[in-house]
Amino acid sequence: MDPTEIAEELRAIEGRGPCTDAERRAARAIARRLRELGRRPRTQTVWVRTGNEWALAVASMLGIAGSVASVDHAKTGLWLAVGGVVLFALAPLLGARRATQTVWAGAAEDATGSVRLLLTCRADAQPAPLAERALARIGLPGPRVLLALALAAIVALTAVRTSGTGGTALGAGQLVPTAVCIALLGAFLDAWVSRPGDAAAGPAAALAVLAQLDASLPARLKPELLVAGPGSMRAFVRAQRHAGTDATEVAVVELREGRTGFLRSDGSLLPQRFHPRLVGLLRGAAPMRRGRSASPASAARRARWPAIAIEGDLDDLVELTLGLVRALDRELAERQIP
Repeated sequence: MDPTEIAEELRAIEGRGPCTDAERRAARAIARRLRELGRRPRTQTVWVRTGNEWALAVASMLGIAGSVASVDHAKTGLWLAVGGVVLFALAPLLGARRATQTVWAGAAEDATGSVRLLLTCRADAQPAPLAERALARIGLPGPRVLLALALAAIVALTAVRTSGTGGTALGAGQLVPTAVCIALLGAFLDAWVSRPGDAAAGPAAALAVLAQLDASLPARLKPELLVAGPGSMRAFVRAQRHAGTDATEVAVVELREGRTGFLRSDGSLLPQRFHPRLVGLLRGAAPMRRGRSASPASAARRARWPAIAIEGDLDDLVELTLGLVRALDRELAERQIP
């Protein structure tokens, strides 16, 4: 199986945005490749909410309006700022409810390990807005974190104004979070209209790794592959936990295209720190950094499953993942896990 051919096939499917027909065509293509490997993939449609950038843009506008209005009308400004906070909190519930697909290929029949190795990736190619790339490059938190902090600061400062306090110092302090909201307004509008990219190294590398592991099965690990759409990992984890899967019985490794390295944490608002043992096994093999996305790996980690995310081009993803799998298999053997 040629992973480069798989990546080119997926890149040829234009417009692979989250919850689109193109994403579903890509998922079907991956399922076909899994059948070529002798697996029997299961496909499930999951309904999720996506595309709430417009709500975050409106929350930014309310923060700006509240800050400006509070100079002459403190109570009006406070209510507008509080409205921005409320809208920010409700934003995850306001996205359009759309369908995505989960493709899962369970362990091979001849796998004898006791720990499930769940390789996961996404069939869609997420947009890469300019603001998020710039913030990541300079090491600042993501847009959602900055908006939460800016709105909280505006509410606090406008509340101070309702007591009759004013002055240059308060105005200068209020200017900073207001400027942040203005910048974020443009960032969220940009994210709302951004077109999907063409990332495909994650699924191609995951299939290549699975093929190599099937050819030489690990002693303590049972390789599986899960194509998880946006938000669908939570549904998969719930179903598996309901079926009796314990956190000690699974290890999740997400593969995604990006700068070569691995993530120590991920999450668009509250970062989830990845499993320290998996992080330790990769430490020194590649650069380490934090992520800023709501990824399948972070969703698995939120459920207390051992998880980590690896980024890179096609060759680096295959090499780093195989290195991690071998190291994890050796460690389980040394711990005499059957």
